[in-house]
Amino acid sequence: MYFCQGTYALCTSAPCVPIPNSNQATCSCEVLQGSSMAGAPCDTVAPGKDSSGNETVYSMFSLAQFNEGDRVMFCAKDKPWSWCLDKPCTVDPKDPGRASCICDIVTDSKHAWLTLGGDCNTSTCDTAYWSAATLEDFDAGTKFLRSHGQDIEPQWCEGSRP
Repeated sequence: MYFCQGTYALCTSAPCVPIPNSNQATCSCEVLQGSSMAGAPCDTVAPGKDSSGNETVYSMFSLAQFNEGDRVMFCAKDKPWSWCLDKPCTVDPKDPGRASCICDIVTDSKHAWLTLGGDCNTSTCDTAYWSAATLEDFDAGTKFLRSHGQDIEPQWCEGSRP
């Protein structure tokens, strides 16, 4: 894990839509400035421009959305979800606070997963391929960020924390 500073996309509550005939989804993510965690060296996931001149960022993990009141919700292990860490994103030129990220669809029959999307309504686990993580990955990322001075305490949907 790498502790990065700069502009990044935060997809922890992003609804995602599958891309037809692929194992990927398009996710609508928030663009933020500040501290985040990447799974790749920071210089390899730095903001830039694509071949068309569009501004690009990468999806990273942070605890920023807990400051906005988002809470962690669990979904069943048999539901598909999207993995967005270190994925490329194109910043919306009309709304630089949003980015479209291409994330991998995960179908894992062994692990439940969690997201900050869905407003604690587990029926939404069936209506979006939420950007998500396993509890193990979430706990590891949270512990890593805390070791770098990020003191934000995650909030959980009622009855969600195992």
